[in-house]
Amino acid sequence: MMIIRRLSALLLATIGFALLSLSAHAQTITPDMIEKARAAGVSQEQIDAAMKKQGANAMQQKQATANQSASSKVGGYGMRDIPQDSLDKFYRVKFRVQDSLRVDSIKKANAVYGREIFAVKNLTFAPNLNIATPKNYKLGAGDELIINIYGASEDNFTQKVSPDGRIVIPSFGPIALGGLTIEGAESKLRSALSRIYSGLNGGGTHLTLSLGNIRSIKVNMVGEVARPGTYTLPSLSTLFNALYVAGGVNEIGSLRSIKVYRGSHMVGELDVYDYLLNGKFGSNVRLEDNDMVVVSPYEKLVTIKGNVKRPRIFEMKKGETLADAIRFAGDFKSSAYSENITLKRSNGRQFEVHTVDKAGFKSFAIQDGDELTVGEVVKSFSNRVEIQGAVQRPGMFALTDKLSTVKQLIDKAEGVRGDAFLTRAQITRTLPDSSKQMVAVDLYALLNNKTADVALENKDVLYIPSIYDLQKEFTVTIKGAVDSAATYPFRKDMTVEDLVLMAGGLKYEASLQQVEVARRIRDPYSLKPTDKAAEVFSFSIDDKLSIAPEAKRFVLAPYDEVYVRVSPGYEKQHNVTVKGEVVFTGDYGLSVKSQRISELIQKAGGLTPQAYVKGARLMRKMTHDDSVRVISLVKLAARSSSKKDTIDVKKLDIGSEYFVGIDLEKAMSNPGSEYDVVLKEDDVIEVPQFSNTVRISGAVLYPNTVTYRKGMSLSRYVSMAGGYDDGAKKRKSFVIYMNGTAARKRFWSSPRIEPGCEIVVPNKPERKGATAGEILGYSSSLASIAAMIATIINVTK
Repeated sequence: MMIIRRLSALLLATIGFALLSLSAHAQTITPDMIEKARAAGVSQEQIDAAMKKQGANAMQQKQATANQSASSKVGGYGMRDIPQDSLDKFYRVKFRVQDSLRVDSIKKANAVYGREIFAVKNLTFAPNLNIATPKNYKLGAGDELIINIYGASEDNFTQKVSPDGRIVIPSFGPIALGGLTIEGAESKLRSALSRIYSGLNGGGTHLTLSLGNIRSIKVNMVGEVARPGTYTLPSLSTLFNALYVAGGVNEIGSLRSIKVYRGSHMVGELDVYDYLLNGKFGSNVRLEDNDMVVVSPYEKLVTIKGNVKRPRIFEMKKGETLADAIRFAGDFKSSAYSENITLKRSNGRQFEVHTVDKAGFKSFAIQDGDELTVGEVVKSFSNRVEIQGAVQRPGMFALTDKLSTVKQLIDKAEGVRGDAFLTRAQITRTLPDSSKQMVAVDLYALLNNKTADVALENKDVLYIPSIYDLQKEFTVTIKGAVDSAATYPFRKDMTVEDLVLMAGGLKYEASLQQVEVARRIRDPYSLKPTDKAAEVFSFSIDDKLSIAPEAKRFVLAPYDEVYVRVSPGYEKQHNVTVKGEVVFTGDYGLSVKSQRISELIQKAGGLTPQAYVKGARLMRKMTHDDSVRVISLVKLAARSSSKKDTIDVKKLDIGSEYFVGIDLEKAMSNPGSEYDVVLKEDDVIEVPQFSNTVRISGAVLYPNTVTYRKGMSLSRYVSMAGGYDDGAKKRKSFVIYMNGTAARKRFWSSPRIEPGCEIVVPNKPERKGATAGEILGYSSSLASIAAMIATIINVTK
C-alpha cells in the first residue's frame, strides 16, 4: 500500500511538471498555473526551473513566489500573523482582475445603484482577524487552539485540530472538539482535564481556551455572480467578503436577495440596500465550510430621473411602491415638483404614460422597466414685487396685506436715494397673457401726499431712475501746457484751478496770462440756428492755484474746454554742433535766434591751417514743414517732366537730414551777408581737411576715384573712369561739391571741377530688362534727385 501511494504521488508530480513545462512553451506562466502545479506535487525548485526556461526574470520569479506564499498564508495556517492592512492589500492585489471585470460590468449595467460597492478598491470587506474569537465560532480541522492552565497548577498546550476533529493532550490523550463552539470546547476541556488537574473543579486552578491561527474554509458562489466558483476564504469571512472575492453580481444579478445555504437549509438572506440605505449589517452572515451562496436574478429595475438627489437605476422587490423608489433616490430636491410624477411604462406592445399624484405614491406598484421623471417647479412667483433703481435697498419683496402699494414698497426699501428722479417712475406689469404693461407714477406727488397711492400686483417691477441715468456723464477738457492734458469728469462748482490741479499742475513753460475757456452754446428752447460756435472767456490765473474770492471765481460748466498757452517769454536752449578743422569742436548754444555761421566759427576759435574752407558743409535736420514742401515740389516736377524721366516718388527716401549748400569763405569775409547762413537748432557744421581727389560714379564703365588735376574738364575725368556706359545720359551729368552744392552740365559748357567733388553720370530709364550698368544708373539718378532736393531747399530758404 505504501509503495502504491508513493508511485501515485510521483505520477501526479510528473504530470504536474509536464503541464507546467508545456504551459511554459505555450504562454506566460500565470499564478493559477503555479497553484495547479503545486497541487499536483511539483516542487518549488522545479517551478523556478520552468520559469527560468520560459525566460522570466528574477523579479517575476520573486513576485510569483511571493504571491503564492501570501496566498497559502491567507488560505490556511498563519492567518493571524498577517497585519490587517496587509490583508486588505492582499485582497486588492489577488482580485485585481475581478476589480476590472466589475468596473466593466458596472458600466454595462448602466450604473445600477449598489453594484459599485464591489468595484471600489478601497472597500475590500476583508475580515478583521485581530479581534477576540467570537463565542459562537465553531471549531474545525486546521484551527490552532491555545490552552492555558494557571493557578494552583500551571501548564499550556498549543494544539491543531486534526481532520477528524480531535486534539491530543500530552499525558492525557485525544479529545474530540470539532463542531463545538469556543465556549462549548472550553467547557469540555475543563471537564476532561479535571481528572489530572483536580483544582479545575472549583479549586484554585483555571483554564482558558483561545484561538491561534484559524483555518480556511471553502465557499461555493453560484447564480448571478460575476465569477461563479469555489473560493478559499478565512473562517471568519462573511457574506460580504465572499461577494467581493467573487466580483459582486453580474448584469442580471440581484442585490436584494442573496441567500446562504448550509446543508439543505437556508441560513441567511442578504439585502444590500439595507446596508447601503439603512446601515444595517445584521444580515451579513458569517460563513462556514462548504456554505452555498446563491444570487438570484433581479425582479425589477426602475429608472428615476429629474429632480431627485440620487438619479439612478434601482432594484425593486415585490410589493415595493413608488414611495420606496423615491426613498431609494434620496428623496426630492428642493427644486422638485412633488405633486405628481410622470411614469413611462411598457405594456408589452408599446409605451404608455402614467401621471401619479402625490396621494398615490405609497400605493402605486412598480413594474420592471418603469422610468420615473420628477419635474421641476415652475420658475414663477405667486406673491413677488420688485423695486429697482435709486432706492437704498433694491430687490424683491413679498406682496402681502401690509405691502401692497408703491409707497409701502418704497418704505420697505428704506426710502429713495438723493439722486432719485422723482418726476416719473415706472411700473412694469405682467398681464395675464404674459404681455407687459407700463404704468407711470409721479413719485414726487405721491410721496408728498398730493396724489393717491398706487396699488401693486403680483410680479410688478417698480423702477425709480437716477438723475445720472438720464444724462451722459459730464466732462471738462484741458489742453496745452499742463502735465496731463486730457478729459476729466465734471464736478459741480469746479474752477479752472481745480482742473489744472487734476491735470497734474502747470508745465514750466506755461503762461499765467491769456488762459481761455471755450463753452458750448446751448439753448434747448431755441427755434433758430445760431452763428456762434462757442462762448470764449479769457483771464489770468495764479501760479500757486490759490482759491480766489467767490465773486472773482470762474466756475466751469459741463463740457468746457480750457486752453493753457505756452508763455511767449519762454524759450528752450538751441544747440548746434561744429566738427572738423576748427580750434574748439563740439556743441554750442545759440545766444540769439538770428545767430549766423560766421559768428559760430569765431566762437569756436576760428579755422585751423588744415581747413579746406570751400569744402565746408552744413547738415540740417528735416522738419515737418521741410518734408511736406520737398514732397510737393518733387511731385510737381514729376508731373511736369516726361514719363521716361520720371522717378517713383513713393520709392524716394528723402531722409531725416539734408545738406545746405554754403560758401564759408564768402561768409567769413562778408559777415551778415546773404552768404552768412542763419543757424537753426541741431545744425551740424563740418569743416573738412583739403582733399585732392575727384570721384566719378553713375553710368560709367569703371566708377572710381582719381586725383584732382587743375583745369581738367569733366569729360577727361569721365574718360579716366573708362568712359560713358551705353545707357548713360551724358547731357544730364552733374557735379556735387563738398559744400553741398551741385552744378549741372550744360550744352555749351561744363561745370567746374574742384578738389573733393563727385561727378555723377545719370542712367537712361529702364526699358525692358535691367542690366548691371542700368541698375547702377538708377542709383545715380536717385543721388542726383537728392542733390536737387538739397538745392530746392536752399532756393526756398
